[in-house]
Amino acid sequence: MNAKSESHQPSASAMANKTRAWAKWLSGISLALLVLGLISYSNASDVMLGEMDPSINHLLELKPGENAIVNFEGGGLYTALRISENGITVDADLRLVFSDGELVDGRASKAIEFARPGGDGETTYVPVRLFEKEKGGEYRLYNDGNDTLWLVDDLQSQLNMMSSPWVLLFMTGCCFGLPIGLVAVILLGINFRKKKNDQQVSGIKIENKVLSTDEIYRQYHSNRNEKENEVSQTVPSPFLTSSENIVNTNKVESSNIEKETKDWHDWDEG
Repeated sequence: MNAKSESHQPSASAMANKTRAWAKWLSGISLALLVLGLISYSNASDVMLGEMDPSINHLLELKPGENAIVNFEGGGLYTALRISENGITVDADLRLVFSDGELVDGRASKAIEFARPGGDGETTYVPVRLFEKEKGGEYRLYNDGNDTLWLVDDLQSQLNMMSSPWVLLFMTGCCFGLPIGLVAVILLGINFRKKKNDQQVSGIKIENKVLSTDEIYRQYHSNRNEKENEVSQTVPSPFLTSSENIVNTNKVESSNIEKETKDWHDWDEG
């Protein structure tokens, strides 16, 4: 039993060492990625704000009553925006007409299509109409409102952001750094619990050693006797050493001889 237990101990220890090594490597990688993300955040935010600001990145900018021609790529996503003050809902007040005279309605914005901050940090642009998956060709956009109207190619803006090295570095650092760090923490937790469990067998703490059944039994009763301040064990060990076996055998043989002698004396004396 001892040989079998001892043969498994090195493999368990090696596995624990590998787990700890992986956790250290992953922790270092996670830290490096997060630092990379933080360093690139400033430049990446400038790129993203520039692409999202309609006053900087737009296809058309129409004053009230103006109109202009714009070319759509088939399957694109085009958004018309106006400035909103204090979050007040703004009417679309626009018309988009295809080259053959067909009026294109588009659709209203959804909750996920949020307002966009301006470069000055004070102006807010809200989407008032979206045109998506329209057929490619020439369109004319009319601004029937009382303020400026911007038309933005959102799909192209997203492509421009994803092609920026700073944005890629920021996204890589955040998207991979956090999950890798979480895996490292989980591995460290598993290794800690494994190490703690290896130091305990049936409530008895051992130090890098696999005890035999007899040794566990003796250590258990020894600890019990110390706690109860008893002088000797009250329960005999079920596993005797060779010396104890010889002593007990001699006691049994001596007892048998004394008994036989007594029986002979009783028979002689009638």
